[in-house]
Amino acid sequence: MKKIGFGASSAKIIWFGEHSVVYGQPAIALPLPAVEVTAQIETSSESSSQIFSRYYDGDWQQIPAEMNGIKRLSEYVANNLQLPSTTFRLSIDSAIPAERGMGSSAATAVAITRAFFDLAEKHLTRADLLKIADVSEQVTHGNPSGLDAATASAQWPIWYVKNQENTQLPINLPKATMVIADSGVKGKTSVAVNQVKEQLIMNPEAKDIIAEMGSVAQQVPATLKANDVVSLGSLMNQNHELLRQLHVSTAQLDLMQAQALKSGALGAKLTGSGLGGCLIAIAPNSRIAQKVADDLLLVGASATWIQPLNQFEKQD
Repeated sequence: MKKIGFGASSAKIIWFGEHSVVYGQPAIALPLPAVEVTAQIETSSESSSQIFSRYYDGDWQQIPAEMNGIKRLSEYVANNLQLPSTTFRLSIDSAIPAERGMGSSAATAVAITRAFFDLAEKHLTRADLLKIADVSEQVTHGNPSGLDAATASAQWPIWYVKNQENTQLPINLPKATMVIADSGVKGKTSVAVNQVKEQLIMNPEAKDIIAEMGSVAQQVPATLKANDVVSLGSLMNQNHELLRQLHVSTAQLDLMQAQALKSGALGAKLTGSGLGGCLIAIAPNSRIAQKVADDLLLVGASATWIQPLNQFEKQD
């Protein structure tokens, strides 16, 4: 009798603190349930396991090198769950664009892990989920911070400081709505990270920019708790300008930021490493958010998503 396991996860965005988080400053990240990835595992009678995804459909043993993280993770989980020796069909369906700073690989790892545990009918703690998902992230990214998986598996905004425990942030934004827009250009994470690193060596003012980004992030929790969307938008604009000064924005991202504000957003900024990737904007309500999303498509965004911020659960 065939058995099926199902798992889901979501994209994430870095709301505040990209790049500065590498140097000990706080970052705030947000899961995006509106942009989902699902994984389904079905036991199979085939002679070998199969995988179906947007990148590759076919035999498990022929998985391309760029999907080795998924392969390693799946084999690791199956072994640790002591699943009976059998073949399976793994189907991955993702709405998360790759290389846009939205945590595609981590979200996929979280969904696959949840699917295997569902198949085995075993309880999965969040701590174990993050530990297991890291198996894939180590292969894919080498030395991940853990922020992507922590956020993709969360139900609330994450306050994150490198090498410290991540914690939830209370959020009270009943009408504010997030718009996420894909610039259509892949982010260049390693290039951007190295570029900022070089600036910190060559330009003393870069250290002040990093510190100021940390100061901006420190002001955010109070705005989230107080439903102060105007101040929240202002802080997003400040963060974008600081990222511009680090030279990780692009002409397209700057154009989209300006258009978002013109269309009624209270704040907008690039998210992720930059040199491509996505822009995020905060609108006071869903109606204005839709206008912002529509107008961003007119200035070159390749896709947009709308995320109401009242959907996030308050945790005790």
